[in-house]
Amino acid sequence: MNYAEWLGDRKPLSYQDKLRFTIDEALEKSPAIFEEFLSLMRAAGYEINDRRKHITFLAPGQKQPTRCDTLRGDHTEVAIRERIAGRHIVSAPAGTAPRHHEFSERTPIEKPNLLIDIESKMREGKGAGYQRWAKIHNLKQMAKTLIYLQEKGLDN
Repeated sequence: MNYAEWLGDRKPLSYQDKLRFTIDEALEKSPAIFEEFLSLMRAAGYEINDRRKHITFLAPGQKQPTRCDTLRGDHTEVAIRERIAGRHIVSAPAGTAPRHHEFSERTPIEKPNLLIDIESKMREGKGAGYQRWAKIHNLKQMAKTLIYLQEKGLDN
């Protein structure tokens, strides 16, 4: 199990995720114009640089600012302006559900991924380290597939 799997739901939110949630919260207050939205973001603690081509947001404690266009989807500058004007409707805030910071005993089983064709990757020029990783990855995927089939009663 790698570190990200071990952390599970306890993994802290990234600055981009926090920014997406803050943008959604500011837009829920129905600002009339874009400048009002920017003042709501400043009130939430973000430093905003809108003097360049792309708007950037800097959260408290963040070292490098986040460009608004890197947020993609419903959180780009164009999408935010459309949401303020009422021409764009978002189905789910921030595109993802907020993470819970409690560790659950049983994690849901993921759908099995496809196996890696190691021979073709070796012909492409991958090294011995990749080959070792791919063998382990394929074994884990086969184990997940077997567990999935057994849980569904398809093991005969």
